[in-house]
Amino acid sequence: MRDGHQSLNGGMHRIDLLEKAAKLFDKLRPPTMKFPGAEEIGGGTTVDFPLRFKGENPFRNMETISKHLPNTPTSCLIRSDSLCGYNINPPDVVDAFIKRYAECGLDIFRVFDAYNNVDNQRAVSRAVLEAGKHYQAAITFTSHQDETLFNEAWVGYMAESFAKLGAHSICIKDMAGIASPYLMGKWVKAIKTAVPELPVHIHSHYTTGFSPITYLQAIEAGASAIDCGISTLSGRSGHPAMEVFNQTLHDMGYDLGWDYMEALEAMKPIADLYREYHQRYEFCEMKMAGAVDYRVFTQGIPGGQISIMRNELVRNGYGHLFDKVIDQIQRVRTQVGGVALVTPTSEHVARQSIVNAMNGQDETNDHAPLWPGYSEMLRGVMGRPPSAPDANLQKRALREYTLGIFKTELAHITDEETLRVLRDPHNISALVEFMWEYSAHVRNLRDGEALQHRIDQLTQVDATKYAAQIKESQDQLALLKGHMANQQEDDSYTALLKCQPDTASYKKLVAGAGKIGELVSANKISKEDFCRIIKASTMCTVCPSTILEPAMERSRCEIEQIAVDKEFGIHDDAELPQRGTQEFEEYAILQCMFKHAQNIAQFWFQHNQHNPQFWDKNFPMDFPFDRVEKATEAQTAKAANPVCYPYRTKVNGNGDKVATTPQVIEWSETELRRIVAADVAKLNFLQNKLKQIEAYREENDNRKILKQRSLQKVQKAIDECEKLLNSKIKASIYNTQAHQAGYQVDVDTSIKQNVKKAMSLH
Repeated sequence: MRDGHQSLNGGMHRIDLLEKAAKLFDKLRPPTMKFPGAEEIGGGTTVDFPLRFKGENPFRNMETISKHLPNTPTSCLIRSDSLCGYNINPPDVVDAFIKRYAECGLDIFRVFDAYNNVDNQRAVSRAVLEAGKHYQAAITFTSHQDETLFNEAWVGYMAESFAKLGAHSICIKDMAGIASPYLMGKWVKAIKTAVPELPVHIHSHYTTGFSPITYLQAIEAGASAIDCGISTLSGRSGHPAMEVFNQTLHDMGYDLGWDYMEALEAMKPIADLYREYHQRYEFCEMKMAGAVDYRVFTQGIPGGQISIMRNELVRNGYGHLFDKVIDQIQRVRTQVGGVALVTPTSEHVARQSIVNAMNGQDETNDHAPLWPGYSEMLRGVMGRPPSAPDANLQKRALREYTLGIFKTELAHITDEETLRVLRDPHNISALVEFMWEYSAHVRNLRDGEALQHRIDQLTQVDATKYAAQIKESQDQLALLKGHMANQQEDDSYTALLKCQPDTASYKKLVAGAGKIGELVSANKISKEDFCRIIKASTMCTVCPSTILEPAMERSRCEIEQIAVDKEFGIHDDAELPQRGTQEFEEYAILQCMFKHAQNIAQFWFQHNQHNPQFWDKNFPMDFPFDRVEKATEAQTAKAANPVCYPYRTKVNGNGDKVATTPQVIEWSETELRRIVAADVAKLNFLQNKLKQIEAYREENDNRKILKQRSLQKVQKAIDECEKLLNSKIKASIYNTQAHQAGYQVDVDTSIKQNVKKAMSLH
């Protein structure tokens, strides 16, 4: 349900289809099934795409889907500290997101890291285990020009390391379908040798054509689970078909935990559902010349990304650049250190390739801008790549990022002379060069650690076969000896990255920072600001999330500031939830995850369910939105509210003529409901809303501003509603045409009495 439509329909399935599918998928597994596997419903693009394209709440979506899967374990895909976004998040945000996702009904958390760095999974694994959920640690399958880099000993080491973190199972995540059957078999055996007690789960895509054969090889090597898609949502950049493996594995004598014929019958309505919706989502379908695209084998593009990338290029008028982008993916990947192509790294490498192609370039150079995420990869703030990135590009990224912070986190510096010195490209270049040398011993230490791991692993695999590679690594390590940081120097540099340098380091930094250091000495910039400049200008050499400051409270304040600046609720129906509510905590999580990603969070805060038509531009004009039909029904029901013309006799009950003194007309409750029921309901709602707003706490100046705005808006609506209610009752009284009946009416008293009676209606 997740990767199927992410891979084949660019993640665009709306909640109405997902809800229908969930009900059918749950019928697939008997409640007593011995090993029910899981249905993947969350993670990946299921968080940002509802915000970016559909105007749906990703947390409500998970609650809606999971409630229809009572017999089925649910799973989600988590991008280590990036969670379901594209930037690294601090531990407090990781904890908040995992806890909230678990509450939404997710059972199994598959966690992977694009850099295959065990430390990058530490914070997420702790959060998953604390939530009492299943932690599935994923090893990202990747290729490299050095075929000895990802060897069996390395695979076993990764599995053992994840087991120490508390993993309940191990997944081999082949996001591009590039694992050949032979290599996959070797990886599975290496894991089962290292941690025989942990089940192995295989994830692959059909794009290269390998995956069906790879799955069989993996199962024979000891794998316990494979990922499949229903037949009408399989193949191409998706997964192998579930129906095929249901039959194949049954024929091979495997116990699947269910009656394979009953399961096949339960799969048919699921396949029919996606077949029925196929034409509706054909606009975002991943179209290929055949069922296999072998270019993916050489370029390594994930199946879940290739359809999204193509759709976005077409949507923005750059569809003609698709092949040029594909052709340079590997060159751009090599320039940033040969990291595995899986979200978020695949996203950043693809974006940089698109930027290059748009500027007529076939690789990253000074003639094309640096994509922000690609810059993060170059600066080491996403992790350590398996090979050395382009040093010139790294220094360029450091220079550009350092210049950029004077518009963001250091925007409070306003003195023109100070800014002139800080923004001088020569001064920034000199600072970056100084910090490059300053960090050299620490970077050498990390290189030395990697070389020693490589020597140990190749020796374990086959010391004779890989003698040349072992000797090469030993020679490289020997050159680094005497030029690597000791533990104290490493700790001191880590403190610098946290903007907490010790006294000796701080003095050395000020002395070596040139003109920028002179500003510190002259008290033109503070120590705190100087430390932020230093951090921006140097390479990150540790697990990125460990040096990030807590962000939940900052995100809460940022949202409140956005609401004030963008005038939430003044010209629209956007309303900021109160502090301490579940919904506001969700807002804070999303703000931290996506504030750097095309204003995804901000647009959703202001244009979500209150303005569903805002998102229609992302779908074809004739797309059959289910919500439009529901809205029309609601509008029809509301419009059925007739005006009453009641009859009044000319004589009283005794047969006498009606007195000439003014009469008070009081309608029955039935008549009042027919005339003003909707208005009364609205007025009651607004008055209750006003009481709620009056009780809102004013935790800060922004909350005070937002409260006053809300009070003014609701009070204005109440005044208008009361005016309309009075107007309708007045019209109903005049409709009696009392002058023709020969009596007078006390209009004012009649209005007051009927309004009072109307407001007492239930």
